[in-house]
Amino acid sequence: MRPTLRRICRTVVVTLTLVLLLAVIVFVRYNVDWPMRYELPAGYRGWVIVKYEDPTCPPMRSQGFYWVIRISPGGRACTSSETLHGWTYHRLEYVDPDGTRAVAPGRLISYGNKGGLLFIGTEEELRDSWRTVPR
Repeated sequence: MRPTLRRICRTVVVTLTLVLLLAVIVFVRYNVDWPMRYELPAGYRGWVIVKYEDPTCPPMRSQGFYWVIRISPGGRACTSSETLHGWTYHRLEYVDPDGTRAVAPGRLISYGNKGGLLFIGTEEELRDSWRTVPR
């Protein structure tokens, strides 16, 4: 017996509902937060310090699914927004003056307590830079 269009639609709706319900449960149960995107000046290398909950700074802006923080050419950023809590995906992007974007090499080193510390560069550059970690 061939499935009817109605049966196929019902199966798709039930499947999508279950997937959405599972996503909500994961976000709530495992304390998952919205993803974060750090926008860096093209070619930036070195340490980055992000300060949160500073009332003299603008709030984080959202763009699509991401919370966005723009990093200054000096490797600093601040926001009046709260530190995100829970597991968060962090994306590092170079942004050229013309708006062209590229993934930046690097990683999050420390996060929380009203601040974040990132390193932009290769693993070798990171190993060579530990003596210059901002305090």
